[in-house]
Amino acid sequence: MADPINLIGNSAIEQGKTYRQTILWPGDVSDHIPSAICRDNYKERGGAEVFEFSFLPLTYPVANSQDVDCTAIVLTLTDEITTEIPYTKYQGDPARLKIPSCYVWDLLLENPDDGSVIGTEAGFVQVKPLVT
Repeated sequence: MADPINLIGNSAIEQGKTYRQTILWPGDVSDHIPSAICRDNYKERGGAEVFEFSFLPLTYPVANSQDVDCTAIVLTLTDEITTEIPYTKYQGDPARLKIPSCYVWDLLLENPDDGSVIGTEAGFVQVKPLVT
């Protein structure tokens, strides 16, 4: 089984646009069941769910930049969903991303054979307001 990975960077979602983000997970976890929920704060701090990502089918093998076979996990949101997400209070410098200026999310993968769960550390996401 693959080891958990850290999310690389933070994300920006634009209201009214389809969103896709690909995460390359080292090893074959293509049989795992992914889930990713975005909250307005960490769950342990009472964070409310803002939205849940959908996924394209997991693909293995996909080579990363170091030629390591990975599973491609593609998170998606429709334009209808992104239109309804309240935009965040601050847009800009990723070094300043903190609750409540953004949302927090993570990715979990459940092994269908034994129910064990692996996942990423939490990442931040900003939502840019719809202009057009």
